[in-house]
Amino acid sequence: MKRVSRYIAATDFMLLACVTLAAMVVNFGIETGERTWGPIELTYPQFGLVVAFVWWWMLALFETRDSRILGEGFDEYRRIGRATAFAFGAIAVVSVIVKLDFSRGYIAVALPIGFVALLLSRWGWRKWLRKQRVAGRYLTGVLVVGNDTSVERLTRVFAKDQGSGFRVVGSWNPATHRDGIAAELNLEHPGLKDAVTKTQAKAVLIADPQALGSQGVRSLSWELEGIDVLVSPHFVDVSPERVRLAYLSGEPVIRLDEPQFARAGGFAKTAFDRILAFVLIVVLSPILLIAAVAVKVTSPGPIFFGHKRVGKNGNTFTMWKFRSMREGAEHELEGLLLEAGAGDTPLFKVENDPRVTSAGRILRRTSIDELPQLFNVLGGTMSLVGPRPQIPEEVSLYRGLESARLHVRPGITGMWQVSGRSNLEWDEAARLDLYYVENWSMLVDLLILWRTLGAVVRGDGAK
Repeated sequence: MKRVSRYIAATDFMLLACVTLAAMVVNFGIETGERTWGPIELTYPQFGLVVAFVWWWMLALFETRDSRILGEGFDEYRRIGRATAFAFGAIAVVSVIVKLDFSRGYIAVALPIGFVALLLSRWGWRKWLRKQRVAGRYLTGVLVVGNDTSVERLTRVFAKDQGSGFRVVGSWNPATHRDGIAAELNLEHPGLKDAVTKTQAKAVLIADPQALGSQGVRSLSWELEGIDVLVSPHFVDVSPERVRLAYLSGEPVIRLDEPQFARAGGFAKTAFDRILAFVLIVVLSPILLIAAVAVKVTSPGPIFFGHKRVGKNGNTFTMWKFRSMREGAEHELEGLLLEAGAGDTPLFKVENDPRVTSAGRILRRTSIDELPQLFNVLGGTMSLVGPRPQIPEEVSLYRGLESARLHVRPGITGMWQVSGRSNLEWDEAARLDLYYVENWSMLVDLLILWRTLGAVVRGDGAK
């Protein structure tokens, strides 16, 4: 992974050098004699290299190339955003101090293009890295410390997500190594250290912190030099952004920020949804018109299909789609579900549904049948991103925390759609929706929209 970090560092610098050169060309042309003004006069190619170096150095300062964050989660992208802001802030401050003046248009071009280019570059590296990991390369061997149940659960988790970068190479059960536990008073765990050496693990994941004791966990970071020590906090589906380390009377505790229900339905998200929905309706209007004609000429009945769905706070609304089934198909659903033995299963989809029309199959495969929901977003009953809207019969089958999905507006797309769409089981789909509701951020919405575009292009899970 250190080698990958070096490759990414080289890519970052070359990318930023190209961006600053492009900003110069956009503002002044290829051949220009323009210079900065002040005590230090630089040509714009020279100034561009300075900007690229400062930007590149800030990326290193904010540890955007740390091997521990590459390829997973949103932290890498967030650090790039912070590094970019600080880089240009530092350039602005220094220019004021030394009275160096330069083209504001140059910065206005370089900043957004460079930021987007960095995000796309890291996304490309992430895709490449996941493929390498699935192929068995660039994996970190993990020794799991815990009871048999914990070891089995984590082994299944890592095996299911082969692109995570971790591979369980062994386990160590404190209950069967009492000598090691007793030796905690001497800050030594010889049995555990031998297990790390034998398995050649590069990380130790403590699944049961209580079994080692507070002193035992603390001592591991000293004893296992060069080995990452990871501790499971025994709570799941909580975004790292909501986790804070705090101290109460000198005692370290983990503080969880409140769920993001309110922000997920706030003004910023609502404004973003409606503006983008309006833009998409205008841009996609030719496709909407062609789809409408196709529905009308291939089967009798209305162009649009309106269906009652449950939205925010349990309020029902009509969700619109292009009609992809023959007229009256909804009255046939109960019989098809009973025939499939899935009358009590939320989110169940009928395989090879005989009610789908010829045009409907194409509309569903390309997800064009979902586009009229943009009008729902414009009207405020839906969001671009959110939990999938469900029918009242499915909501009546909710159990426990599943009803928390109703705290926010349902979405055209969501976290579970881009993680498998209709291929996911109900329990997994509900878990992902709840994670989104509790851990919402605008960056998450943008990433889901980007991944939705990729899923639609590939046709993943569409039916």
